[in-house]
Amino acid sequence: MMPKMRPDFDDCQMIINYICAKAGEPERKPLAVAVADLGGRLISLTLTPGMNSRGGLFAIKKAYTAAMFVRNTKDMAAHLNNVGADMRDFCDPNLSPLRGGAPIFHEDGDCIGAVGISGWTGEEDHELSLEASAMISKHNNKNREKE
Repeated sequence: MMPKMRPDFDDCQMIINYICAKAGEPERKPLAVAVADLGGRLISLTLTPGMNSRGGLFAIKKAYTAAMFVRNTKDMAAHLNNVGADMRDFCDPNLSPLRGGAPIFHEDGDCIGAVGISGWTGEEDHELSLEASAMISKHNNKNREKE
């Protein structure tokens, strides 16, 4: 069997279902969830009820950034700050220093894409992106064990 090269439909659906369930909790604000491949290209974008298109763009850029750096956006921004650099130094208008992007890993440890979440606080977006990424990585490991 060929190794998985990017998040597939089932991965995207799992992330969307998970995030939509979280967004449906009482008194929660709307959310946007984007899934990108390793090259940062958008695979899936979902806006929960009440989310505007601007939130969707933020989620896309967070997923793109996490895919490009194979690192969550919170840690990447902190690293750049520590070395005295800025996202603008890369001359890429699609990069985002905002929290809420996390890479998705295949069971072999390779990055296959990323997820971006937008709509709540930066820290909440960050935590949700890590949860969604971990859920997919764990799912991929379970599927591998069945083979």
